[in-house]
Amino acid sequence: MRPDKQTGYPGRTHRFYTGTPLYPFGYGLSYTKFQSKLHLEGSSYLSLPSNDLSMQHNAGTFKVTIENIGSRSGDEVVLLFLLPPAEAVAAGAPKQHLAAFQRVSLRAGNNMVVLFDIFHPYTQ
Repeated sequence: MRPDKQTGYPGRTHRFYTGTPLYPFGYGLSYTKFQSKLHLEGSSYLSLPSNDLSMQHNAGTFKVTIENIGSRSGDEVVLLFLLPPAEAVAAGAPKQHLAAFQRVSLRAGNNMVVLFDIFHPYTQ
């Protein structure tokens, strides 16, 4: 549900939550560990808070290298979030938007490159 300025209703989904979550999304759902690295192609601004692969304002092509650094095979869902400009959030837009995702299966010690082409209304 979206926020309503007239009634002071703050919005009741994760997209409008302003606090700090107790656990990151997907925490504890794997028996192995993954490490990711984001590479930008054709974009000018990047924000990477904690484990999130997030971007502000401009979209483009994203290359994510995901590596299984654990001792077991496992699956990981690579999530890419867009963050709208502050003025869009002030006007009622969600604080984040899931722009793309892809599930990958990796054996222990292996890595994979995932490509995302993103075109989003928040781009300038």
